[in-house]
Amino acid sequence: INNGTSLVTLIDYSEENMKNLAALYSPYGWKMETNNGGYDGMGIGYLVSWLGPIFEEDDVYSPNSILSPILNSAMHVQNIVFVGRKNYTENDMVKRAIMNYGAVFVSVRSGYSTYSNYTYMYNKDNGTCNHAVAIVGWDDDVYIPDAPGKGAWIVKNSWGDHWGKMNGYFYLSYYDVSSLKPGAMDDGFAILLNDTIKYDKNYQYDLAKTDYFFNKTDTVWYKNIFNATDNEYLAAVSTYFDKPSNWELSVYVNDILKSTKSGFSNTGYWTIDLFEHVPLNAGDIFEIVFKINVTGDAGVPIAETVSLNNEFFREGISFLSYDGNEWLDLYNLRWMDYPGHTYNNSQVACIKAFTVFDIIDTVTSLDIVYNGFNPVNIIAHVLNQYGNPVNCGKVLFNLSDVIVPVNVSNGVAKLTYVFETGLNTINAEFVAFGYITSKANETVEILKIPVKEECVVSSTDDLLTVKLNCGGVFVSSEKALDFGSTKYYKRHAGQFIYGKQNFHHGSMAIIPESLDGKCSSGDVPTMDIVNIDEDYLLKYISRESYYVPKEAFANGTGSKRIHESTLQGFNINVPTDIEEQTKIANFLSEIDNLIASAEHEVESTKQLKKAMLQKMFPKKGEKVPEIRFPEFTDDWEQ
Repeated sequence: INNGTSLVTLIDYSEENMKNLAALYSPYGWKMETNNGGYDGMGIGYLVSWLGPIFEEDDVYSPNSILSPILNSAMHVQNIVFVGRKNYTENDMVKRAIMNYGAVFVSVRSGYSTYSNYTYMYNKDNGTCNHAVAIVGWDDDVYIPDAPGKGAWIVKNSWGDHWGKMNGYFYLSYYDVSSLKPGAMDDGFAILLNDTIKYDKNYQYDLAKTDYFFNKTDTVWYKNIFNATDNEYLAAVSTYFDKPSNWELSVYVNDILKSTKSGFSNTGYWTIDLFEHVPLNAGDIFEIVFKINVTGDAGVPIAETVSLNNEFFREGISFLSYDGNEWLDLYNLRWMDYPGHTYNNSQVACIKAFTVFDIIDTVTSLDIVYNGFNPVNIIAHVLNQYGNPVNCGKVLFNLSDVIVPVNVSNGVAKLTYVFETGLNTINAEFVAFGYITSKANETVEILKIPVKEECVVSSTDDLLTVKLNCGGVFVSSEKALDFGSTKYYKRHAGQFIYGKQNFHHGSMAIIPESLDGKCSSGDVPTMDIVNIDEDYLLKYISRESYYVPKEAFANGTGSKRIHESTLQGFNINVPTDIEEQTKIANFLSEIDNLIASAEHEVESTKQLKKAMLQKMFPKKGEKVPEIRFPEFTDDWEQ
C-alpha cells in the first residue's frame, strides 16, 4: 500500500504472517490447511484481531512454510466496508469505495480457460469462486470478448508483476457471473486505513467472524461481558453488521449504565467511538450491549468452534435476546431451522472492546466568522494527539461570562451568538473523560455606535447629506436651513453613514477624508467599521437585492426608520481572510471605473452629436452649413 507520508514509497506487509497465523497450525487460526487457499474471513479476522499486519521484512514470504511468529501489529484495522451491487451495471457503490478507500477485494472464478490472452476475464456460466483479487479501477468503455456489454474492472492479480501481459493486472468484465454477484451486498470489501486513536488493548473472544446467527425477526439484542484487567479507559467497541442496520449501544460497568449511543451503519465491520471514554478499574465487570434493527432478518455476528482451531470463550460471557429482557447464552444455543445455516456448536458474539491506558492529549483552536456585525459564528476545532478529529465530549464556550456547552462532532463544535456592542471575549474549553482538557480564546469587536460628539452648526457647509441609490455623501446643497432645536453630531472619515428613513433606498456611504469633521443629525447616523474591509462592506450592502428588502425592518410611527441597533442585526456574508475581502472590493471598483469611463465616453459622444447637429445644417438665411464634407460644394436648396 502507499505510504501515507510519501506517495512515491510503498509499505510492504507480510503475506507470510497472515497465511500462517490464519490457518491450521496457528492457535489463532481456522481449521484450514496452510498454503491451500482459504476464506476472506480469515484475512479479515487476522487484521481486526490485531494479529497483524506486520512488515514483510519481519516475516518474509515462503510458499511452503506453515509457522509464523506472533508480533506486534504495525497498525490496527478499525473499519471495513462491504460492497455489492443489485445488477451488472449498477456499480456506483464499488466505484465510490475505490475512490474513497482504495482497492476492493473480490473473489473470482479463476482458471486457464477464463483468462483471454492473460488480459481479460469473463465467466459467463460458472459462478463458483476460487481466487481472490483486488479491484483498483474501472473502464466503462472497454469491450471484453463475448461479454454482453461494455465495461470492466481493472484488477490487480495476486501472482506478481510478471504475470500476464499487463504487469500483473487484467480486465474483469462487469458481466462476470463469479464476482460481485447481483443482490449480494457483501461480495467485496475495502479496508479503511484511517485509525482515529491508537488503542492500547483489544478485549475480544472472537478471532474471526464465521457466520451470522439468524432468526426470522428484524430486531435482536446481543452482548458480551468482559473483565477489566487494568485501570484504563474504554474508548470504543466494534462489531459486524450483516446488512444496513439501525443500532443502539449500551455500556454497563458493574451493572451500572455508563454510556449510550445510537446510529446507523452499512454492511461491514465498524468501530464505534464512545461519546466519552468510560473509566475502568482493574476487576470491573463491563458489558457491551447492542440492539439492532434491520429490514429483513437480523443476524448476530458469531465465531463458531466448528471453524476455528481454539475456543477463547466459555459459558456465561456472550448472550442473545429477542426482547431485551430474556437472554440466551450463545455458548449453549443450538438451532437448526434457519434455511442455509446450521447452529449446532458453541459460538460467541463478535463484539470487541478497545481501551487506552492514558488520557489522550488534545488541541483546540477557534475560527471566528463575522463582519463586525452580529450574529457571530464561532467554530471550535478539536484534534487528538494523533492529529485526528475528536468525536466526543463538549466544548464549553465562555462568551463574556455566559457559558454555553456544545457537543463535539467529528472534531467540530459550533454555535452562532449575538454579542453586546463593543469588545467581547470568547474562551473555549474542551472537556471529555479520557482526554486532556485544551483551551483556546479569541476576542470579537462588534460594530459599535460611536460616542456622540455634539457640534454647533452655523452653515449648511458644515452638514453632510447622503444621496439615494448609493450616490455617495456630500456637503449639503441646501442654500438655507432652519437649524432650530435639531442636534447635530460630528462625523469622521472611514465611518459608515446612512439615512435612517432611506436606507432601503440606498442612502449609505463611507465618509471620505475630505469630509472628516463634518456633521449630521441623529437621522443620519454613523457607525465605526471593525474587522471588515470598508470598501467590501459598502460593495456588499449597496446591492439593491440587499438593501431594498430591509424596508420591512423599518419601524416607528409616521416616518419609519431603521435604527442603529436594527442595522447591527443584519447578516453580512464575508470571507474570513481580509485579503480576499480587499481583492473583491478592488475588483468591483475597477469595474465601476470602467463603467464610469464608458459613461464619460458616451456623454462626450452625445455632446459631439449635439454640436454636429448645430453645425452640419445651414443656419437660418444661409445656403451651406458651417461644417460639411469637403467633396461637396454646391449650395443647398429649399
